[in-house]
Parts: sequence; structure tokens; C-alpha cells
Amino acid sequence: MQRTRYPREFENQALIKVRERGEKSVRAVAQELHMSEGTLRCWRRSNIDHLCRLNFDQGLLPAV
Repeated sequence: MQRTRYPREFENQALIKVRERGEKSVRAVAQELHMSEGTLRCWRRSNIDHLCRLNFDQGLLPAV
């Protein structure tokens, strides 16, 4: 099975949809976008990790 490579803009828009999903599950958003739920969850987890590192580097979060 061939891996699908998504453009960065698609990833960004998908993450916005997840953040603004309201009552929808991540699975429902992934289905709307015709993509893997696992990929979307991975992007979300990576994005959260990235934001946490940025906040820590800027002194906005205490070290854990």
C-alpha cells in the first residue's frame, strides 16, 4: 500500500478542523477529509508537542 503525502496546507487546515470540531470526533473529521484517522491523530499529537516546546522555549510553561 502506498503512503499518501499531504501538502502542509492540507495538514494545517485539517488541524484547524479538528480544533473547531465541536461535537464531532476526530474519526468523523478524518472521514470528511477522506484520510486516515491515525494520520490525523498523529498530526494533532505532533502539533501539540510542537506548541508545548515553543511555549517552554519562550518561558510560558514551567519545565515538567
